[in-house]
Amino acid sequence: SWEACGKCHNEQFDSFMKEAYHRPARDEKSQLTGRAPNPFWDKLMMGHAFTREHSAPRSHKWMLSEIDRIVEAKKDKVLPEIIRQAQDQHLKAHILWEYWTAENSDGFHNPEMARESLGRSVDESQKGIELLKNAPADKPVVR
Repeated sequence: SWEACGKCHNEQFDSFMKEAYHRPARDEKSQLTGRAPNPFWDKLMMGHAFTREHSAPRSHKWMLSEIDRIVEAKKDKVLPEIIRQAQDQHLKAHILWEYWTAENSDGFHNPEMARESLGRSVDESQKGIELLKNAPADKPVVR
């Protein structure tokens, strides 16, 4: 958004908006949340060395894996309380990831804290995935 990036990165933001206006890749790759990683981000921020983590967003990959597991668990009728616990883990992971993307200018202002936040995000996502791996199903008893 203009508020987050455009004020300091005016020229890059203008070229980004021209190139990303329709965002076809985002539409094609939309995730469960309705949003996908922005394919133009690296091109926009490459000159500012902001792409290192974003090019290989391990934390984002783990969050998406966790979402996939939650969807599968719902289909497999996993106990609702276990699904809620996994969703809570996803929320923790997302908040830690969001800190990196929103509050910390993708690591520019405090790279050490950004790395720590992303690492903790991976840990929280993995905890949620582990919860679902061998979760019991809520199958009706056949009499």
